[in-house]
Order: sequence, then C-alpha cells, then structure tokens
Amino acid sequence: MPLSLVLIGSVLAVVVLGALGVFLAGREADRGRAKAEALQVEQALKTEILHKTQTIKALGQREAALIAQVDRLEAAEKKAREDAQQRRLRAIENDVTRHDNQMQNVEGCALRPSRPVNREASAVLYALEEWLEAKCRSEGRNKRWRLAFEVSMAAFVRTDFGADAEVQERAFSAYRGKRVDFLLIDANGLPMLAVEYNGTGHDLSDDAEDRMKVKRRVLERVGVPLLEIPARTTKAEMKRMVDDMLKVSAAAPLETVS
Repeated sequence: MPLSLVLIGSVLAVVVLGALGVFLAGREADRGRAKAEALQVEQALKTEILHKTQTIKALGQREAALIAQVDRLEAAEKKAREDAQQRRLRAIENDVTRHDNQMQNVEGCALRPSRPVNREASAVLYALEEWLEAKCRSEGRNKRWRLAFEVSMAAFVRTDFGADAEVQERAFSAYRGKRVDFLLIDANGLPMLAVEYNGTGHDLSDDAEDRMKVKRRVLERVGVPLLEIPARTTKAEMKRMVDDMLKVSAAAPLETVS
C-alpha cells in the first residue's frame, strides 16, 4: 500500500476519534446539566412542599385556636346566663315585697312580744295620759282628745300630688319613713301636738339631729306644734310643758304643704 494512503487513513482515524470524543463530551455535559436542573427542580419541589406543609400546620393551629376561643366564649356566655338566672332567683328569694317571701321569713325566725315604748319613754306616755284625763275631766268627754305613739308622719302629713308631682314625691320621700314618738289628736281626729322624747340614747346616732331637723321643718310647715322633752324630765314638768306649748300655738290652723 502506498505510504500516502496510510497517512491519509491515519489522519482520518484521528479526526474521527476526535469528533467522537467531542460528541461524547457534549453528551456528558448535557447529562450533567440535565441532572443539575433535575436536582434544582427537586429541591424547589421539596421547598414548596415544606412551605405548604408548614402553612397547613399553621392553619390547623389557627383553626384549633379559633375553636378553643369559640368554646371559651360559649362557656362564658353559658356561665353569664346561669349567673343571671341565679341573680334573678336570689332577687325573687330576697324580695321582701312578695307575700310568699314574707310568710317564709316570718315562719323561719323566732318572734316574741316586745314593749312598743321603752322604759324611759313610758314615763312620757303615762304623763301624757294623765294630762289627757285631766283635760277630759275639765272639758267634758265629748271633747276628749286621744293619744297615739310611734306615729308615721305619712299618716298625718299629706302632699298635693296634683301640682308638680315630682317635687311633691321628693318631699313625701323625705318624711314618709320618719315617726313622731307621740301625737295628740283632738275629738275630730286632727293632729294638735307632736311630742318627741330625747332620751339618754337620743344622741347615740350620728344622724339623729339631722333627722330631727327634717321633722321640725315638716311639722312647722303643716302647723303642728312640736314639743321636745329632754331626758330626766319629771312628770309634773312634762304636763306643764304640754300646757305651755298648746297655749303658745293656740291651736293654729293647719297649712297645706305646697
């Protein structure tokens, strides 16, 4: 074989082998890039799956928190309803204006009789009774006066609710819970003299004088004289004080509170 052909064959072999090497190297590079891209896609998918898993977990925790909050609110609402019901029941049980409660309270406690007038005030009561007996003997029984004790001021003082009812109601509230120790009424049932006994325990209450101021003003407004008898006053002095007070007042006509 000629040498030239051998050389040409050798060159061609080298070229073919070189081209094959380049081709194979390209294939290897493509596989490497494909593998890298696959790894990137896989990592991206894993990251997305992790993110979604965390999101689902967070949503589940949020849902559980909301359910717990709803449960707490429902429990609080239930307790509020039960407490309100208990308050209503207690209010009914403690409502002293209900006749059934009044009966239950009366039946559930120990009761005993007691003096309506204490020992000190009894002396005033008996002195006033003797004064009335003397008056009856001198003026005749057809003009007989009467004596009442522990009389509510609302029983003999009236307000005119036809005019400015709100003001009248407030005035009535100021004295309706107050009482006078004794009240002298004439043969026609009109109040003639209110008597207050300021015994040894009179000043024990801090508001005693304030309550007396209201009593004095109300009685002054309606024209009923008020006699205040201090502690340790003798029976004779009491009778004299009654005579003097009635002489001074001269049985003045009643005013209408306006």
